[in-house]
Amino acid sequence: MGKIRLVEGVQHAADSKTAAALVQKEFEPQLQELLDPEDAEALSKSVLKYIANAHIRKKILTKDDFYDALATFWLVFVSCLPAALPVFNSFRPNRGIAGFEFFADRQPFYLGHKWASYSGRNPLLIGTAIVAVGLGLVGVAILLGG
Repeated sequence: MGKIRLVEGVQHAADSKTAAALVQKEFEPQLQELLDPEDAEALSKSVLKYIANAHIRKKILTKDDFYDALATFWLVFVSCLPAALPVFNSFRPNRGIAGFEFFADRQPFYLGHKWASYSGRNPLLIGTAIVAVGLGLVGVAILLGG
């Protein structure tokens, strides 16, 4: 049960016994090994006291959330654009796919190479390692039926 559902369930319970049962159901399985039954009941009652008076603010989409989502969209879109352009610009599917593969195969190496040069690491090693990780992930996806 989620936190919000637990709080709403406790606050809308018919009586205190039902509310206590909800709290015990949520916390009791994890506590059975650690606490005596009396201690578990005391903990449930103390938690119940705080949950019964809790005020839940509904989550709403803020302006910052919207701008963060928009920035994420543009980062993903722009980073995929170099690999996708050959497919969109070619009337022959084989040539467009070949161009896509050319960019998609070399882009991880280039990014790893650039990152390594900024961080003072071996660019050839880091570029190759990022390509190897990408190939490993593709291999796992193929093994899983993707």
